[in-house]
Amino acid sequence: MITEKMKNELLCEHLMYEIEMLNFSYHLWCNSQGRQSVINLCIDNMLLHSRNLMEFFYYSRNKKQQYARAVDYINNFANKIPAKYNKIKKDIQRRANPEVMHLGYKRISGTPPEKAWDIVSNYEAWKEIFEIFIFNLSDKYKKILQPKNDENE
Repeated sequence: MITEKMKNELLCEHLMYEIEMLNFSYHLWCNSQGRQSVINLCIDNMLLHSRNLMEFFYYSRNKKQQYARAVDYINNFANKIPAKYNKIKKDIQRRANPEVMHLGYKRISGTPPEKAWDIVSNYEAWKEIFEIFIFNLSDKYKKILQPKNDENE
């Protein structure tokens, strides 16, 4: 059974980690100065966290309660996500596992145009989806995500 404590910890630690890593990877990618190994690292990391966020925001409730979902906090959350982001979701579903997460035969060799990922659109989509999620959260969960004031100030 999912407890309130588990839901709170998921929001303020684990979901925020996914968002922070996506954000960090994007900004590192923006400042990679053409270094291919840094670019590749950033893309791989962004796709890993994009995949986790896709499952969280789009997938339905997990029957075994093993994986967290946005619907654990907001009913029918995936319906609140603008349809314009369906392409990013489909790209991640279709491409992330065979091209990034697994060493497989469906990886694209060389540098043809179809190998490129739209990193900017991906990042912007997750920012907006996260904002929609925050906007729709109940006040009790919004309070959890607010930074704590230092008691010594």
